[in-house]
Amino acid sequence: MSSKDNSCRKFQANIFNKSKCQNCFKPRESHLLNDEDLNKAKPIYGGWLLLAPEGTDFDNPMHRSRKWQRRFFILYEHGLLRYALDEMPSTLPQGTINMNQCSDVIDGESRTGQRSSLCILVPDKEYFIRAENKEIINGWRETLIVYPRSNKQSQKKKRKVEPPTPQVSTAQGLLERTA
Repeated sequence: MSSKDNSCRKFQANIFNKSKCQNCFKPRESHLLNDEDLNKAKPIYGGWLLLAPEGTDFDNPMHRSRKWQRRFFILYEHGLLRYALDEMPSTLPQGTINMNQCSDVIDGESRTGQRSSLCILVPDKEYFIRAENKEIINGWRETLIVYPRSNKQSQKKKRKVEPPTPQVSTAQGLLERTA
């Protein structure tokens, strides 16, 4: 699809379903046409968080003591959560989490042993983040929890529904038996 085919140039979240555009009702992903559009996306939430090092196994006591990395996280209107070494817009992100593919955002304290932590579940990976205090992580939780909810709603709509089996009326059934 080219940008000329898409009459709606800018995604604006629908008040009832945040994953759909209020102008054209197309999903958020259909508005991401190219890198230029990604760079024009507006940040909707951001701040300093700590990220667990990749490959940390919290069941292993040696891994639990690994140093968490301080990163500046920015959530963009199209659903990408990017993190970098500093808050400068010119800094290339060290990583990106596509929240449109997120299946759940859960409390991470039971797994990590760290207070004020969250686990972001995407199909191929788990990301563990934590904040300095409960207020900050609760703000992130409220912001991020919208994505798995809207993803689950859109997946329910995509499920294939079996057509109902035709029922024979009693009059028709009687006619067939007597014939």
